[in-house]
Amino acid sequence: AMEKSAMMYIMQGVSSEWQVNVEKLGLLASFSGLGQILGSWTFGRLSDLRGRRTSLLCAVSLTTSVGILSAVAPTFESFVLFRFIINIGLSGALPVAFTLLSEFLPAKQRPRWTSFLYTSFGVGRLVTSLTAWLLLDVSWRCYLLAIALPSGLLLLLQKYVPETPQFLFTRGRPKEAQDVLDALSVMNGVKATSGKFTRVKEAGGDDTEAATTQGDPAAGCRVWTCSAIVLCPLWFCTALGS
Repeated sequence: AMEKSAMMYIMQGVSSEWQVNVEKLGLLASFSGLGQILGSWTFGRLSDLRGRRTSLLCAVSLTTSVGILSAVAPTFESFVLFRFIINIGLSGALPVAFTLLSEFLPAKQRPRWTSFLYTSFGVGRLVTSLTAWLLLDVSWRCYLLAIALPSGLLLLLQKYVPETPQFLFTRGRPKEAQDVLDALSVMNGVKATSGKFTRVKEAGGDDTEAATTQGDPAAGCRVWTCSAIVLCPLWFCTALGS
């Protein structure tokens, strides 16, 4: 959230330092948007192939490292490139984080906790505003460095971010899925689960059958195709007004 909100605060500083005109600033915004398009597809695909955890950590690593580089960019052209790459990581981290959280929760609890996750995004925007108020008078580069570092906290806590049991099971790794559930049971002080993983018999239950069918990675995609066809243009229209 802090990185996504950064552009509105640094435009003046960037324009003053490199004497760039409005057209070039528009180019900066356009490349940022292009990075978001590429990142959403790239890390979404990676999360389906290699796992939610791997995809999230890769996206966060990219965002943090290139965020630091953008704070010391020597030219406007290099700055545009860095912001382009940052947005690849940002747009990959956000949806994968929601997916990872959702797959750890019972269906009835998902709306509540995903709402909390999205609320934290708003809190991040408020913290970004406060950081800008404190640091922009010093330097916009200091500001960029300050907002790049918090993303790295997840990398320090990565051992507490396991792969989701649902992903492991759908990839034919039920023992690893059970190990994750056992570890979570110990961490939360509850009785460990037992028994075998089973399919949900009816679509529309807690999870769809396709989403838990072992050995068929594409099955879940077919179930949600109709929803995606409706939601994608709606989200596109929402983005136009934001």
